[in-house]
Amino acid sequence: MVGEELRNGTNNWYQKMNSDRYSFFISQRTSYEVDVIGFLDEITKFTAPQCMNFYNSYYSPNNAFIVVVGNVKTAEVFALAENTLEGLQKQLNIKKKESIPTLDTSKNSNE
Repeated sequence: MVGEELRNGTNNWYQKMNSDRYSFFISQRTSYEVDVIGFLDEITKFTAPQCMNFYNSYYSPNNAFIVVVGNVKTAEVFALAENTLEGLQKQLNIKKKESIPTLDTSKNSNE
């Protein structure tokens, strides 16, 4: 499924251009040089147990969020969300949010 999504993207000129930008703009010494979806030769080597292990390790209802946009009634949105999500069990411990420095903060600053 992921491999097919990648193949569809490389057959689309806009997606291909979007993916090719990584090699032009990002240093090869960082993990950002690789497109988020990865490489087809790596994707096709995944086994079903590896995929299930990844799913069980990182996908969890308490690791998700809902975005609601538009002219809605708050009570209706909450009722729908509760009705849809109330039976799901927490699986992963949510990590505490780390402090994020502001743009004007520097690690090299001696001030």
